Amino acid sequence: MPRSVTGAGFGKVIISGEHAVIAGYPALAMAIDRTTVVTFTACNTTSILPRGDDNFISTLQEVVPSHTVAVTISSDIPIGCGLGSSAALGVALIRAAAAWKNEALSAALLFSRAKNLETRFHKTPSGLDN
Repeated sequence: MPRSVTGAGFGKVIISGEHAVIAGYPALAMAIDRTTVVTFTACNTTSILPRGDDNFISTLQEVVPSHTVAVTISSDIPIGCGLGSSAALGVALIRAAAAWKNEALSAALLFSRAKNLETRFHKTPSGLDN
């Protein structure tokens, strides 16, 4: 059986302050029962051909630990609905990469790395999703 690790990220809903939080003001948010799961599985292939926009592909290539890892992404978080789908993907990718490297991942380090990925996706994220 090939080596396989997973990472998960969860969706959120902003109850109040959705636009204010981007300017640094408080917001009220809560987690929702929606998840993105990323799985890294060892494989014999030397190249992976991801599908997606160029920004997503370059981000994926930076996070995936090697060219002999198959990446599977599954999610039940709707895209483009303000439920944190891109942040959940970033968190799941970072957790899977850390698991692959047997790296301990503190909450602060996870937040920092996830915010960096979210900045690539959205330029000025609030940090609330991570």
